Amino acid sequence: MRKWISNSPQLLELICEVQTRIDENCSVMEDTESYAKTTMGHLEKLDMKNEHKVLGLNLDCVSDEFIFKFEALLKLAEGLELTRRNLLKITSGFFDPLGVLSPLLVQMKVLFQLLCQEKCDWDAPLPEAARREWMSWLQDLQEVQRVLVPRCVYAGLDPITDFSCCHKLFGITALVLRF
Repeated sequence: MRKWISNSPQLLELICEVQTRIDENCSVMEDTESYAKTTMGHLEKLDMKNEHKVLGLNLDCVSDEFIFKFEALLKLAEGLELTRRNLLKITSGFFDPLGVLSPLLVQMKVLFQLLCQEKCDWDAPLPEAARREWMSWLQDLQEVQRVLVPRCVYAGLDPITDFSCCHKLFGITALVLRF
């Protein structure tokens, strides 16, 4: 392994000491830019003291929370015309492999599904109702700016799972936690 991250300062200090000894004995140059950074650039600014990229997600190592920032997508959405293609472009720009942003994204996925059912052209301006819904969603996203999700959701909690299903919203699962 080449890169390490931990929320334990003692472990990080130990790793740093070992890495320093290895670096002194080895003259191999390390590639610091990943393929994604080289081709796409840095989409989000990280607070390098606390925040690190872990498997494509921002992680605050001090608070042990995943951080989802929306600044870059909001900036991209500002200059786009309100079309079905651009709606898909913005909603697919969220990298959420854990699915924690699903409640946030489901509204736009349902809107996209309705536009597909109405056979709206990809590059035609959206109908007025869809435009209002998209602009309202972007305004809500602007107010939120970012979402923090604890890395360990179940620490000391007794989960009770409740499942409900709705054909319009693809099926939703809710997790209720007792404190």
